[in-house]
Amino acid sequence: MNIKREIEKQIKNKLLPGRVLLLFGTRRVGKTFLMNQIIKSLKGESLVLNGEDLQAQEILNRRTIQNYKNLIGNKKCLFIDEAQHILEIGSKLKLMIDELKNLRI
Repeated sequence: MNIKREIEKQIKNKLLPGRVLLLFGTRRVGKTFLMNQIIKSLKGESLVLNGEDLQAQEILNRRTIQNYKNLIGNKKCLFIDEAQHILEIGSKLKLMIDELKNLRI
């Protein structure tokens, strides 16, 4: 069994509309690599942000439904690498999931 493929398959199966999926683990084990493999397989359906990027933090700090609709556009998935660096990320993701019904995060 190829562990990488099995984990990728499990993540894809759990990446459902209206849900937030968290991927966490120790440093340098391939979380970002795995995330990027999944993003590639979705072929342009995703918006990718980096929580360490100040511009991404500023965009997400404007906590309005319209801001998030403008940000997401017609994308089906939102991926945020290093999301723990974004203040009150849980509340922001909850608002997105509550209001953008088909979004997968």
